[in-house]
Amino acid sequence: MEMANDEKIQKILSEMRAEDLAIRNTIGISPDWRPRRTIYNVVADAVVASVEHHSSDRFERRLFFRRTSERAYRSVGSPPPDIHYDDLVTSSTQPTIYYTVRRVTKSQPSGEFGGDWQSVDRFDLEKQTQNTIIARGGMQLPEQYAHGWVSSLHGVGTGDSVIYCSCGFQGPEKGKVHYWLCSVTPHAQAVTLLSRLEAVWF
Repeated sequence: MEMANDEKIQKILSEMRAEDLAIRNTIGISPDWRPRRTIYNVVADAVVASVEHHSSDRFERRLFFRRTSERAYRSVGSPPPDIHYDDLVTSSTQPTIYYTVRRVTKSQPSGEFGGDWQSVDRFDLEKQTQNTIIARGGMQLPEQYAHGWVSSLHGVGTGDSVIYCSCGFQGPEKGKVHYWLCSVTPHAQAVTLLSRLEAVWF
């Protein structure tokens, strides 16, 4: 007897799920991780994947990497579930990637997740070492501001001399937040204002 259309569709879907599971097991990123972004670092000849798991009771964001000659990915660090790696960018001259680190908590009683920026970190894809280059409370802010944080990363300057990013700033009394496109020097954390982002994102 010829298989009904619904049965054929279910059979195809089942085969696709089995194939996806087999691939995920091989590459080392389980099926519950959803892809967000993939980048390539030419110096290290490495692929870096940004992934997330988001459900009503779990929210995580992680990074995985591999050489182009390899199939299996390795995790960038071993962060706890409440620490998110996000806003992935790569250097064009060094074997390094950069990303924001946020601590994410679930609020009560709304059940929504919210993030609190902690730092910008760098990961060396060849040495597999990780270090903080811009830290919460460590930025050298423009004189008109007393509070500042990195909201998103955009790129890396020549020789990894600066990080281009969007930053939020507030005065001594906090209040209204001003967003700027900025350059920030790693470690010294000196902030240069490049352009006001009047609509927050642009």
